[in-house]
Amino acid sequence: MTLETSYRPQASSSYAATDFMSILENCIQHATVKDKEVIVTGDLNCDLLTKQATLKVCKQLKMLMKTENLTQLISQPIRITKHSITLLDIVITNNPASIRDSGVLSLSLSQSL
Repeated sequence: MTLETSYRPQASSSYAATDFMSILENCIQHATVKDKEVIVTGDLNCDLLTKQATLKVCKQLKMLMKTENLTQLISQPIRITKHSITLLDIVITNNPASIRDSGVLSLSLSQSL
């Protein structure tokens, strides 16, 4: 199994890697070529609730998920404010049947509320 956890800062950040998606794609492809189960988690700053991705990196993530047969296990919003509902955190895998349970915990201390 390959477990990869990532944080991709917003594009406006000076720390945002311009080649982030190509690095992520290479890691995933390296594991799948070896028939390994892949689980990727993290905050990639791509709203997966949005049907039409506008950021290039988000379009690339959705295409990568499609081409590598990766399933997003979380379907509920992670961040809920008065003005928006978003799903920026990912838990994707190429073997969803191996995952027993997944979901979103609602905590009163969360910044999301």
